[in-house]
Amino acid sequence: MNRIIKGKLAVVALAVCSAFIACGGGGGGSKAPKDPPVITPTPPPPVTESEFDYYVDGNAGSDEGVGSEKEPFRTITNALDAAHRGQSIKVSPGTYDAAHGEVFPLMVTEGMTLTGGEVEGASPVIEGAGDFGRPPFTATIFLSGPSILSGFVVTNPLPLTRESKPVGILVTGSKALISDNKIRSNNFAGILCAGDATGASILGNQIERNHLGIQFDTGSSGIVEENIFQGNDVGVQIYEADVNLGGPRDCRGGNLFSHNQQDLYLEAEAGQLYAMDNYWDQIPLTSKEVGKSSSRSVILTDGAKNSADYPF
Repeated sequence: MNRIIKGKLAVVALAVCSAFIACGGGGGGSKAPKDPPVITPTPPPPVTESEFDYYVDGNAGSDEGVGSEKEPFRTITNALDAAHRGQSIKVSPGTYDAAHGEVFPLMVTEGMTLTGGEVEGASPVIEGAGDFGRPPFTATIFLSGPSILSGFVVTNPLPLTRESKPVGILVTGSKALISDNKIRSNNFAGILCAGDATGASILGNQIERNHLGIQFDTGSSGIVEENIFQGNDVGVQIYEADVNLGGPRDCRGGNLFSHNQQDLYLEAEAGQLYAMDNYWDQIPLTSKEVGKSSSRSVILTDGAKNSADYPF
């Protein structure tokens, strides 16, 4: 019996001694290693896709490149040739004309987005003219909806003659969007919505010093909202078209008509045109502001405000 007890005591003593050594007890025993630090790996930087499908830089680009942000094209023409429906192009500031290598009209076909990038207040300038099979018209840009044009200065420099009607932007197709452009010095029309242009949205543009700021041909339709019309012979000319310049159907108006020879003219036998909540030089309005070819036509101008109150 004593032998068994002695054996158990020896086992307990051995266990205690082992634990003491493991804990660093006993003179000069090695310390137990500390737990390794927890290292959180640094995640790799996120992979970001380019915002646009193609890029154009008239100064640093090359049409031998691939049109990427790092290797942009030199001409808008080449980018439009490369792009397909649903793709987008961003253009850096510069002047894009025939001398630069552009071929006019620039063809922005269905579903494309052409965007000008502004740097320190400078936008890309597109200046040129070309035939597109609808004589006597020439155009700087042929815009076929549903497509988007935004952020450019657009000018067709050709003179107006019997054989030539120069247009800045010729619109066809359905639901084109023209926004935040400067459309200047076009000797026939800044924007011409052809008869097959339906549902166009013309928003937030500066439309200046054109013969006609916008013309809507018979059969076309669209909304005109928050644009500035200044120094045109006629700001907006409308034939037998379904156009809204402010009123029902989600058009806020907000257009400024100032220093035009004629602000708005409705060339229709009969019809009703909404042009509410806009800014005009003359209050109450006269035939200089809102003219019409037929006494049977009605132009609704409720909420007219003086141009001096326009919030520039």
